[in-house]
Amino acid sequence: PTYGPPDPSRPLVGTLLAAPIEGQDEGELTSDLRLRYATQYRLGINSTAEIIKTVQREARTGQIFLVVLTALTSVLAVFGVFAVIYVSIYGRRAEIGMLKAIGTPGPHLLRVFVGEAMVMTLSATLTGITAGVLLAYTFRLSEGFRQELPTHFALDPVVVPAMLVLMILSSFFSAVIATHSLRRRRAIEILRSV
Repeated sequence: PTYGPPDPSRPLVGTLLAAPIEGQDEGELTSDLRLRYATQYRLGINSTAEIIKTVQREARTGQIFLVVLTALTSVLAVFGVFAVIYVSIYGRRAEIGMLKAIGTPGPHLLRVFVGEAMVMTLSATLTGITAGVLLAYTFRLSEGFRQELPTHFALDPVVVPAMLVLMILSSFFSAVIATHSLRRRRAIEILRSV
């Protein structure tokens, strides 16, 4: 009574939950309800099945975006790892020249530098994934806590393995490219350039 008489234009029901009868297609029912009532009575009609499909499509789009972004990042990682490996090789020319002088084959040198590149790249990738997941989980947990929503820890089963595979490939190719010139040169040529 203190607020005065009720406003006749204000709806009495804010939300109405319903389930289709057995055998009824939820998509068709939602479409029919929207055609009959949504425009005329300004009702918002949602279907759980439609919401689930929309969320799944958005999640799939997000995964594709992250995989494409990871592929672009791995191309850039080739240059970064190449620069680090090249500097490492340049500083170790005397060591490489001596190894070649005592008969160390080029493929062995390649395996050594590929191993170093992979250890460096995988440690950086795993550190980045761990930090990113923990930050995202902390942010999501705080948002869920404020909105009183449950939060479950999860890793994306598509993006994380794709990220690891692409980073391994980038480290392999960068090590192969960086060691190419020294593997082809003779020991005396390498030692003279020191």
